[in-house]
Amino acid sequence: MGHVEPSESYLPYRRLDLSGQVLLAKPAKPKLVAQLREGDPVDVNQTLNQVEGIKLCERSLRGANFNSALLSGADLLGAQLQGADLRGAKLQGADLTQAQLQGADLQGAKLQGANLTQAQLQGANLREGQLQGANLRGAQLQLANLGGAQLQGADLTEAQLQGANLRETHKGAMLTGITYQGGDLVGDLQGADLTQA
Repeated sequence: MGHVEPSESYLPYRRLDLSGQVLLAKPAKPKLVAQLREGDPVDVNQTLNQVEGIKLCERSLRGANFNSALLSGADLLGAQLQGADLRGAKLQGADLTQAQLQGADLQGAKLQGANLTQAQLQGANLREGQLQGANLRGAQLQLANLGGAQLQGADLTEAQLQGANLRETHKGAMLTGITYQGGDLVGDLQGADLTQA
């Protein structure tokens, strides 16, 4: 008998490609979409009140390609995004509470004001991510790459950071009660709260 290639229906997950797409619950005016794409914090906060984020809570999106997609204000609570490509994605104000993001690539993603409470980010790439004001309370960030990430005002209370790369990060982050060992901790800690760390 010859070798038979498995059909796509038997693959463990499909490679959903939504790169560069605008993913909102309802169409938004082009001006609002442009403001979200540009990412100016003042415009973003005002604009988030005028758009409705897409609801993808607890969806299986493993390995999906969201490169540069606009997901601002999205409800991704408990979503399965293991190995997803979220490079440069606009996730301002998104709810990623308990999201499964192990091994996901979030390099350069805009996550200002996002809720990542108890998110599973083991081995994720958050290099140069914009996490200003993000909630990462209890997040699992073991072996994650946070090199060059913007963490001003971010809350990493009780986050697990064993083996994480925090080179050139932290400025102004709240690192209360974090667990950190064996990682790369070289950077600017000016204004960081290291209470009980």
